Amino acid sequence: MGVSRKWIKKLILFFVVILVFMSKYVGDSQQDTEAIAVANTMEEETTYQMDYEQSLMQNDIELYIEFNKLEEEIILYKEQYYIPLSNLSNIVKGNIMINPLIDMVTVFHEEQAFYLSIHRPSELFSMDDLLNKTKDTKTERNYIVLELKQNLFIPLSFIQDNTDYLVETDKREGVKTITIYRKAQFPLDVPLINQMASPRLYNGCEITSLAMLLQFHGLDVTKNELANELRYVPMTYASGLKGNPNEGFVGDIVDGPGLGVNHGPVYDVAKDHVGERALNLTGSNLEELYYYLDQGLPVWVIINTAYAPVSDIQTWQTPTGEVDITFSVHSVVLTGYDKGTVSLNDPYGTKNREVKRENFEDAWKQMGSQAIVVTR
Repeated sequence: MGVSRKWIKKLILFFVVILVFMSKYVGDSQQDTEAIAVANTMEEETTYQMDYEQSLMQNDIELYIEFNKLEEEIILYKEQYYIPLSNLSNIVKGNIMINPLIDMVTVFHEEQAFYLSIHRPSELFSMDDLLNKTKDTKTERNYIVLELKQNLFIPLSFIQDNTDYLVETDKREGVKTITIYRKAQFPLDVPLINQMASPRLYNGCEITSLAMLLQFHGLDVTKNELANELRYVPMTYASGLKGNPNEGFVGDIVDGPGLGVNHGPVYDVAKDHVGERALNLTGSNLEELYYYLDQGLPVWVIINTAYAPVSDIQTWQTPTGEVDITFSVHSVVLTGYDKGTVSLNDPYGTKNREVKRENFEDAWKQMGSQAIVVTR
């Protein structure tokens, strides 16, 4: 029995040693497995973050500032475009301070200070967000600055909302472009031409206004030269039907009697001189007119001599159908606007005349929302 007990103790000790060894091996193996899993997860998450940051880069967009093309990276984050912060120094009227200790950018512009916190998009999303491609479309109105690849990017909305620069998104030859340019200073300096100046065009306000528009763009043309290029129709036909201002100038433009001409024939003359740079904005909304003015481009319009809605509209029967007319029809060149007024060059001899904006807008609509602009 003594021998048997001795061997039993040895066997028990042996199995205890085996169990301890196995336990330690399994534990180390489990820890190694967990460490490998953590490392793989970190590597996978880093890869997702790098891929995510790369996905924010918009390599197919061209950036222009004051119509000069720049080779800059553009970011699209939460449906907003961001450009390198370095470009802001040429736009704001003040200093830009970067404090990396508190992740803050301070922009001083005119008499205001803007505090923009710095964010890193890869840190704003958890792994699940990246895997599930969660998209937050909420607009960040606090104008956060993004840090990607050790560069800082500022949202275009900050420039649009807080400076005197405008941001235009467009396409040029099939390529998407972003153009940042200074808002025009009003009123625009458009040459004034008086239709009554010798040699006069007594009824030639429309073609005189076109001459002002073309001279602004550097063309050496006169009102009378343009009048010779215009189409004409009789005031009254032998049949008793009236001339249609959509077909040409109605009547005698030099001495009268005459009515006027609508946008179509005037637009044709403009195209003969500037080609596709002439844009017929007729039928557009008012925001379209102001959009081009903001770019520093004057706009030719049909209005009336009252610069307010009139009650003398009548309907004429013409060879091509009915047309509404008024003998108070007039044409001017818009040179600027603000909240309460619009400024315009009146071919009767007034430069940058100011009229009440609301009345002008109502009258312009009553006259058929006719407008022409010449682009650069």
